[in-house]
Amino acid sequence: MRPLSSAVKGVALVTGITAAIGLVLAANAPPGPYSRPTPPPPVGAFADGGTPAHDAAIEAALAQLPTTIPARGEAALARLPAWGGLVDALERFPETSVSDHRLPEWSRELTARAATLSDELAAAGIGYLVDVRITGDDGVARPRLYAYRIDDVSFVRGADRRVRVLGARRLDRARVAKLGHTTEELDDPIVLLDQVDAKVAEQIMPVLAGYAFPIGDDVWSHSPRGRAITMKAGAAIRRELRFALGTDLADPTPRCQRLVAESVRHHEAQHGLDRDRELRIPGDVRTYVRDDGHLARHTSHEISGYLSQIASDAWLPQLVLWNLARHAFGHHDRPIAETFAAVIIIERLARHFDLPAPLPGILMARGMVDRDRLAAVIAPLADVPTLELRAAAAAVWGELFGDKLPRLVDELPAD
Repeated sequence: MRPLSSAVKGVALVTGITAAIGLVLAANAPPGPYSRPTPPPPVGAFADGGTPAHDAAIEAALAQLPTTIPARGEAALARLPAWGGLVDALERFPETSVSDHRLPEWSRELTARAATLSDELAAAGIGYLVDVRITGDDGVARPRLYAYRIDDVSFVRGADRRVRVLGARRLDRARVAKLGHTTEELDDPIVLLDQVDAKVAEQIMPVLAGYAFPIGDDVWSHSPRGRAITMKAGAAIRRELRFALGTDLADPTPRCQRLVAESVRHHEAQHGLDRDRELRIPGDVRTYVRDDGHLARHTSHEISGYLSQIASDAWLPQLVLWNLARHAFGHHDRPIAETFAAVIIIERLARHFDLPAPLPGILMARGMVDRDRLAAVIAPLADVPTLELRAAAAAVWGELFGDKLPRLVDELPAD
């Protein structure tokens, strides 16, 4: 779908949104629970996949976020009925501490109103998304809005379900660590395209040119073991890249960007499949995470996402494996879910191939990874051929979750 022309976009937005949405809650409604209206049917790319339309005026207004929240009557956004309700809810948000027991209810209202706004945009085929986050670094709860420009809408099928995944760029251009994310607050998983582009430029292109793949902090990565493993990782990734790129070696960046974005899309699609079901916590997780709380559940979801990503990546599963390994070799103030997921997946893959591996639980102690031991375990995996690595990941997923890994298939856009 082509972007709307300046002459017709205002009329198209007003007509399409009003017909699809109807009346919404008045902007000056008193504080209290808010129920998100049933989303209207999406149109264009949001229904069939592809590139959505964009609106320069809306984009300019949303680009002010998160530092400045445009006024309720801002011309471009005032055409969206839900914008006024969202701004009103933000204005009513009291100054309070992050421990206020009312915070979850207020946060749910903001999340629902932001989702209603995104529903309106999707109902008009317009490619933007607004997300709400409550920050509280100084103990004071403050709502912040983040806006995304959606450049691509894709659908992934798996386990008889259809997951919509958005390829998006944050309008504030902030650098974040993740290549994608899936949350309870956002309906659709997101691939962060700016981060994908940066990954390709800063890590993958140098590997293709013959450099090592960066793993771990500077001190460890320059140790004898660290240098050896970064070189081995680079060689494994380079082997797959050269095969995947074929004749595109003269200008490999665009294809690399597409391949990495596709791979991340499958990871996030798996999270979308897992989000709406009770994904079990494997025993391997309990070996390292001693409770059944958020960290154990998050670790289980990351294990599922990464194993599914490796299994479904037809071109670069070694890149996925070594990118995951960076979470284990890098330094964190405290262990994160991806750290535990990396250690467990590496252990499991090594045992699958009958490679030397310590007993479960040995590679980490008091939340710290024994990087020299882990390097010895993962090193032989660099020599595993692409198809065998993918098959092993699918088999390990089945062993850990007691089911067959759903096959992820990308739908082609309708146009």
